[in-house]
Amino acid sequence: MSKRGGPLMTPPQSPRRGGQPSVERIRSPEDVKVPAGSTLRDIILSLIFGVASWTYQFMLIRLVVFLFTFSVFAVVYSIRHVGDVPSRIRKVMRLWNAERSPEPRGKEPAERNFPQGTYLRTPPECFSHFVEYDFPKKWFEWNGIRIHYVEAGPRNGDRDWAGETFLFVHGNPSWSFLFRKVAVMHQLAAANHRVLAIDLIGFGMSDKLVFEPHSIKIQVDMLASFCNHAKLAGVTMVLHDWGGVIGLSALDGIQSPSFLKHIVLMDAFLPSRVSLGHEADFSASLMLMTLQMYTAILGKHTFLEPLIRFITPKSPTSVVHGYTAPYPSSVLSTVFETFPRLIHPMFPGRLTPFFAILFSELAEGLHSDEDIHARVDTIKHRLKAMKQPVLIVYGAQDQITIYFKDKWKKLLSSVSMERCDEIVMIQNAGHFSPEDNSDTVTAVIESFVKGQPIKYIDHVYFA
Repeated sequence: MSKRGGPLMTPPQSPRRGGQPSVERIRSPEDVKVPAGSTLRDIILSLIFGVASWTYQFMLIRLVVFLFTFSVFAVVYSIRHVGDVPSRIRKVMRLWNAERSPEPRGKEPAERNFPQGTYLRTPPECFSHFVEYDFPKKWFEWNGIRIHYVEAGPRNGDRDWAGETFLFVHGNPSWSFLFRKVAVMHQLAAANHRVLAIDLIGFGMSDKLVFEPHSIKIQVDMLASFCNHAKLAGVTMVLHDWGGVIGLSALDGIQSPSFLKHIVLMDAFLPSRVSLGHEADFSASLMLMTLQMYTAILGKHTFLEPLIRFITPKSPTSVVHGYTAPYPSSVLSTVFETFPRLIHPMFPGRLTPFFAILFSELAEGLHSDEDIHARVDTIKHRLKAMKQPVLIVYGAQDQITIYFKDKWKKLLSSVSMERCDEIVMIQNAGHFSPEDNSDTVTAVIESFVKGQPIKYIDHVYFA
């Protein structure tokens, strides 16, 4: 059991760097070839966004950015909805006097199909220039739309199969490209593990919906269908960011009783209410509401590249373009307009109905408050009863979801935390920890699934 200072087995040491996991170095951000003439640009942008990311950890900076964004949002929103403001204010007053919740939005149908014309596909030439992402494309048809995934390594039962199957599920704003170094691009697959990484609907090479919101339910249903279709068993789910909510919810729809073997929650969170009296929750509220207003102001014209550079400032332009490649036009990037709105509003419960009326376009979660809480409650009950080992991993410089790291310990059962009862912090890594420090992330995951305790090493500490 990995307690701080306890008798632990040390992972294999590298002869070149004492204390660093002995994992073959495939490509670090510094190794990626940068287009000619852009080296100076990379240095300047890395410095600018590195400073921005570092300063954003301070509460005062977050508050200033929030107030500035709110002032811009208020002006833009008032101009766009000037005719609706009086009626919305009257609805708020009626709600205040009646002290009841607004009419709930209708539930999504259990099954739905997407005929041609309701989705778009990113042109294949947008992905032709990748160096690190050069493996055969695989597809899964679900209710009329095409889902992209990648698979590497031997399959279950093959002579050289090492006995582990990994399923990587990304969050927002990323796609399976995030895991190319950790999962599908050699490291775990080279160790004879079976590795799969899927692109959620609207992300990466998967189809993008035009008229429907990219809701949590759609993603959950698709992921469960994919796992059933692939007949996966004995799986280690590696769930990043929104992948945590989606992957944990999908377990209810997966038919195989032997599907789950381990869970790795990486920079993950649950969209639950927060306490504004708690500093970490308040800080997260400022960040998430700023993001919601930013996407609400710009809509489908939301600039993705600055957001990626803020999350992973050290990545060169070639890597940043890998994250933005699936969205060459605003029509294909609607997921970045709609998906942040699914973040549950970080307001106290009593204020939620009023914001649902005043700012109905700001967060889809405002209209499905009960549904989101029902989903999160189901996840919490599952975590309390879970017997499979769970590992919690965060980038030490994560500015996005690190506020939730201490909450996982309270939600998980003691049985699931026996193998590693502390949160593993990856140094020199932010919210995209597989991008920033893939070697260490891979070594930690491999040690965990093998049942080997994780010890303090150069790039790992515990919280």
